[in-house]
Amino acid sequence: SFVQKFSKRSNYLIVLATEKNTEMPKIIVEQINNKLFSSYKVLFIPTFPNVFSLKKVIWFYNVYNYLVLNSKAKDAYFMSYAQHYAIFVYLFKKNNIRCSLIEEGTGTYKTEKENPVVNINFYSEIINSIILFHYPDLKFENVYGTYPILLKKKFNAQKFVEFKGAPSVKSSTRIDNVIHKYSITRDDIIYANQKYLIEHTLFADSLISILLRIDKPDNARIFIKPHPKEPKKNINAIQKAIKKAKCRDIILITEPDFLIEPVIKKAKIKHLIGLTSSSLVYAPLVSKRCQSYSIAPLMIKLCDNDKSQKGINTLRLHFDILKNFDNVKILSDDITSPSLHDKRIFLGE
Repeated sequence: SFVQKFSKRSNYLIVLATEKNTEMPKIIVEQINNKLFSSYKVLFIPTFPNVFSLKKVIWFYNVYNYLVLNSKAKDAYFMSYAQHYAIFVYLFKKNNIRCSLIEEGTGTYKTEKENPVVNINFYSEIINSIILFHYPDLKFENVYGTYPILLKKKFNAQKFVEFKGAPSVKSSTRIDNVIHKYSITRDDIIYANQKYLIEHTLFADSLISILLRIDKPDNARIFIKPHPKEPKKNINAIQKAIKKAKCRDIILITEPDFLIEPVIKKAKIKHLIGLTSSSLVYAPLVSKRCQSYSIAPLMIKLCDNDKSQKGINTLRLHFDILKNFDNVKILSDDITSPSLHDKRIFLGE
C-alpha cells in the first residue's frame, strides 16, 4: 500500500463518510493495519458534499479547521483535492503543514475549470472557502499516481512520484463469499456498473441489449456488479431487463459493497467491461491476463434523449478522461439503432 511504501512512521487516518453510504467506511476500517496507523477517525460529513451550498461550506470550514488546529502533523496526504477537500487542503497549508496528493481513480486526471486570478488572502475565510470549493488549488508538495506524465499536465508539485494507484487486491471473507456464491470462474465476464442521471428503464434496457450482443463461450456468464451507491430503482430496472431478455447467462450480483479488483485477481478474470469506471484502468495493472473494455460510446448512442441529457453529458465528460488511458479498449459502432442492437461484439481471446 501507499503507507507501507512512503510513510511507515505513525499515521492518523481520517475516513470521510455520509449517512447515504455507511457500509464503505466499515470496509475501510476492517482493513486498517494497526502497525501503520496509530489511530483513525470516521467523520460523517453532510450528504451530497460536492453539491455547493453556503451552509455546507461553513460546516466544512469550521469542522476541518478544528481538526487542523488540533493536529500535530507535519505532512497531510489527500486522495481528493476538489470541492470540500480543497478547503481542507487550504487550512493545512495555512498552518504550514505540507500537503501531498495521492491519485484516487481516473477522476484525478479530469480537467478543472480555469481558476480566476484572485488573491484569496484578501478575502474572509468563508469567501476563500467558497472560491476554493469551485476552483481548487492544484499546488502540492508531492503528487503520487499511476501516470505521472499525465499528472504533470494538470498539477504543480515539487515531485511527481510513480505509484500504482490500483486498489488493494488482498482477498477477504467478503470477496471469497462472492466468488463462491456465484461460482465465478476465469471464463466469466464482469461488467462494473456506474450510476448516471439517465432514465433508469432506458439505461437498463440499453445495457442488457449491449451485453446480449457480446460473443462469448457457451459456458461463460456475464456478471453485473452494481455501483456501491446504486439506487434501488436502478437495480430493479436491471433485474426486470434481464428477466425480459430471458437470458440466464446475465446475472446481477446483489452484493454491491466489495472491490472488484480482488475478484479479478483471485478468479483470474480475463474480461472486464464498464462505462468509465476507474476499475477499467486498474484491472490490467492488478492482473496482466485481464483486458478492460468501455461500452460508453454504445450507451451514449442508445440513451441520448432529452430526459437523460444531464447524465449523458456527465458520461461524455468521464469518457473523455478515460480516452487518455491506452490500456482500455473502446467498444463502439459506426451504426446507429435499431441495428445497433443486433451487431455482435467480439472481445478477443
